[in-house]
Amino acid sequence: MRKNLLFIFLIFLLIPIFPSTRELSTNEINSLRNLLYSGIERESALDSLKNIIVDLETKDGLKSNPLLIAYKGVSKSVEAKYDFWPWDKFSAVNDGLELLNNSVNLDSANIEIRFLRFAVLNNIPSIMGYSSEAKSDAEYLYKLITDLNNPKDKYLIEKVVEYLVNSERLDEQKSNVLVKIYNPSLKE
Repeated sequence: MRKNLLFIFLIFLLIPIFPSTRELSTNEINSLRNLLYSGIERESALDSLKNIIVDLETKDGLKSNPLLIAYKGVSKSVEAKYDFWPWDKFSAVNDGLELLNNSVNLDSANIEIRFLRFAVLNNIPSIMGYSSEAKSDAEYLYKLITDLNNPKDKYLIEKVVEYLVNSERLDEQKSNVLVKIYNPSLKE
């Protein structure tokens, strides 16, 4: 009996170490993406995004999913657009970046996670001092994208390439490589 109690005790100790491994479904990811893009223009869509994130975290046990954490971080950062007071804007961006940094630490090679953080960093005024981090993320995204042999999500890669090229955070040679390989519609 003592062995059984020890075994049960060990099981309960190990549960927090191994969080749910379920990945977000394609439909869930598409919903998050669409609401994020809409949330940039409409606060009501941003509220819907935050509600879906909470539902996924609580009902589906995805609280530790790196991509969901990234979407939570970017939604928190976008809140700054709708805040009135500068301190609230600053706080929202910093809280969002903290979540985005956590998600990058959990899955540093995930292109979508890196892209979400880059998009936030790229839109922060240079006076706040994140320009070098934005440049570093752009370079890392370039490396990740050019190392891909067969992208699973071609739509995502094309959008990331388009955003990277338009951000002007990469030198012209690297931008041309990305356009040539992944997004010929950007060629002039």
